Amino acid sequence: MNNVLGVFRVINEEKLFFWLFVGVNLFFGAMALWLPPVIATLHPIASPLVELLKAFDQGNGYLFGLALLAAAVSFWMRQYIDNNDSEFKTLKLASTSFSFLIMFLMAIFLTATIYSGFSSEIDDSKVAYSCIHWGALITQILFTIFAAITATYLFCLERLDKFPEYGIALKDKTERKIQNGMKIQSKKTNYKS
Repeated sequence: MNNVLGVFRVINEEKLFFWLFVGVNLFFGAMALWLPPVIATLHPIASPLVELLKAFDQGNGYLFGLALLAAAVSFWMRQYIDNNDSEFKTLKLASTSFSFLIMFLMAIFLTATIYSGFSSEIDDSKVAYSCIHWGALITQILFTIFAAITATYLFCLERLDKFPEYGIALKDKTERKIQNGMKIQSKKTNYKS
């Protein structure tokens, strides 16, 4: 597990690209989440909290998470296909499959959120929602955070080939077997000399 999380160390090496990735995605990608509360602070009777809850009621957290993951997956899938020399193909393929599963689950929850909004008669000026509604809201927030963490992980995987020392234990098994075989062979050759 420590090796899997060690991939995040790429962020220290690629600070400019990481902050560009975060800045663009959070500023533009999450605009539907942060813009309504910000505008509400400028309005004399609007509440930023109510506007944030309305944004989540419309499923904007799921939409942001889906777009973020889709962008991250499509960006590094191109790199995955183009780079035949990658030592982390198995890890990247597993991460892609996991990301597609998360996106599928988020799409199901988004559909339920949108569908429930058609029959909802919740007064937008009240924050007192039912326990079920709070559970759905917390689920959406957790999925949104999880999508952001997964997209960051995909960003790190995309850059991992430049810094293979951060994923040394995560290399493909065949690659490790070849390297170990070469080490053993070189020791035998050196021993006979």
